Amino acid sequence: MSRQTIRTGGVPGLLALVFFAWLLLPWPLLLLPTTIMYTAAQPVAFALALCLANLTRYLRRRKRLWKLSSLGRRKVPVDAAYGEGEPCCICFGAEDEANICLLPCRHSLHASCYRSWICTDSYPSRDLICPICRRKVTGVGKLV
Repeated sequence: MSRQTIRTGGVPGLLALVFFAWLLLPWPLLLLPTTIMYTAAQPVAFALALCLANLTRYLRRRKRLWKLSSLGRRKVPVDAAYGEGEPCCICFGAEDEANICLLPCRHSLHASCYRSWICTDSYPSRDLICPICRRKVTGVGKLV
């Protein structure tokens, strides 16, 4: 190296100048866009997750209602059922409404009560189940 390069600082002096200039940059202002982006993205991600959960609940409810309506179109005549002549096991109301009989367990309950029970968000299964014995419902019977 020549004396002129050493006296003026040369390459090491230039590197030192670049390093100190880099340290003096306004870092909070440079990092602000990423901070805003992540802060703004969190509520959006939470809202998307909430919408997805609501959509999943809605679709499961519609699927259960569709299964009930498809089973209700092919009602099997049933002579006797458990709980026939007794109050409904869901509402404990009198037997003034139309009763259905769930198959294969043959438990009797109000059709409207069962429909409202399977529409709740706290319904315990993906399939149609009996509210008394928790067996999977394979058919709906009509009391004769």
